[in-house]
Amino acid sequence: MALIKLAIYNIFMIMISMTSLEALCARRGIKSNQQLAEIAGMQQVTLSRILHGKHAATMNTIDKLCAALECQPGAILEWVPDAKQ
Repeated sequence: MALIKLAIYNIFMIMISMTSLEALCARRGIKSNQQLAEIAGMQQVTLSRILHGKHAATMNTIDKLCAALECQPGAILEWVPDAKQ
């Protein structure tokens, strides 16, 4: 399962699950990242950076994605245990 980095605060890591995101996009008939970005009201370049792990998603981004996909944050987020624990 592909995961995208959301945030690391030395406490825990939350990731966006690409598998879940793709399934939700398919369910809504969203066929491209460009289309998802437009529906979510965000720049495609920003979404691309998040999906490629080059930029962490903010709570605002999660809100926009959830609104576009008509889902709760838990539908696209996954907690990943810290390897140090």
